[in-house]
Amino acid sequence: MGSACSNFAIGSYGGDLLFSIDAHIRRDHPSGQCKHFASARTIRSPGQTGLIHLAMVVNDGHGDHLYLSLSNPAPELALHGAPVWTACPFDGGVPQVRPNIAAVRIGEASDATFIVVDMAGNPGAAAPLSSRYYIDTGRNGTPRWVAHDAPGHPQAQVYAACLGRSRGSWNVDGLYLASKVGDTPQLLYSPLYNPFIPSLPTQSRRLALPGELAAETIAACRHADNTTDLFATARGALYFFSAANQFDGAQAIQLVADPLFEDVRKLYASAADGRVSVWGWNGAGQVVSTSADQVYMAEPDRWSRPRIEEMHGGGFSSAGRA
Repeated sequence: MGSACSNFAIGSYGGDLLFSIDAHIRRDHPSGQCKHFASARTIRSPGQTGLIHLAMVVNDGHGDHLYLSLSNPAPELALHGAPVWTACPFDGGVPQVRPNIAAVRIGEASDATFIVVDMAGNPGAAAPLSSRYYIDTGRNGTPRWVAHDAPGHPQAQVYAACLGRSRGSWNVDGLYLASKVGDTPQLLYSPLYNPFIPSLPTQSRRLALPGELAAETIAACRHADNTTDLFATARGALYFFSAANQFDGAQAIQLVADPLFEDVRKLYASAADGRVSVWGWNGAGQVVSTSADQVYMAEPDRWSRPRIEEMHGGGFSSAGRA
């Protein structure tokens, strides 16, 4: 269920930001609990620090309620830690009295705000999700829920997903989805909507790892032009799709093969100061990382030897091999 909404923190912007649930949310939901929380910082433009977007799901014991706090100036939010929340009531055109939100994601694009909400299906169902929506925030300032048809097989078990944008996507973010249908792996990229006629269905693209391996987990790395490269792990190796290599049928290249990348459970990627870093939690409970100069990302021998990171005073430091 998650912790009570007395306070919650994000710690990826140069220090922890601790928030308390806003007073008007408390009035609406006196016994509400924070079920999900998501945050994203937009890609920085020259001379800009970027904006911080926040999303919070509050459960009142009967159903879930989505609240958004978008376009917070980063320095001001870091200084005051007092975001203003806006209710985003469900209006997806489906008679769902008690929404059950399974996940919420916010993209880091600087040209538009992209938010995706997954609705949980019935317990024990073959597919764990009943529906997926993206939130349209561009009409009269009133958020609107728009259904996003889940791509792939209807019985696919999606176990990893992230927002991003392939090159040539006409300024629209999409979802990367790692799933299985039985024992058959799927890795898809699906735009959130058709950039020319949003009412028309989108065209998903099938991505693949060598040898038809199943991606264990995935992570997108956003760049200054708002496109994203995609990283994936499988059987002790790290794989890479550049933003330009995400057409239908595209195959990843292997970057690093190392026992430290065995059974990775969570994967993260970011770019800063011309260098890309990838890190994740492996099956041994360790944080493992590797990095490369951004201009050499597609060259496996340019990636650093994977290292175990240790926590020291709230941050990570390299510890070498165990």
